[in-house]
Amino acid sequence: MSKIKEIYSEAYARTPAALANDNIVGEAVREQVKLAQQQKGSILSEEEWSDLVCLGTSYGQEQGFKSGFKYALSLIFESLSD
Repeated sequence: MSKIKEIYSEAYARTPAALANDNIVGEAVREQVKLAQQQKGSILSEEEWSDLVCLGTSYGQEQGFKSGFKYALSLIFESLSD
């Protein structure tokens, strides 16, 4: 396991910030699915589902970047204060 993956799984993934980010992404995806179902009815085509999955991935990437950036800065500031 790489050091970055180890830090993520052992130090970050269980933090309140990580759990909050999971909730943000999940809620954004649920909203988009609900919206798509309301617009198209309950039956979505394979392409429409694919678009929603890609949209969810984009939400996840954005949220992950923001969260990771904040976490990295907090580690830097903590290391400077010792």
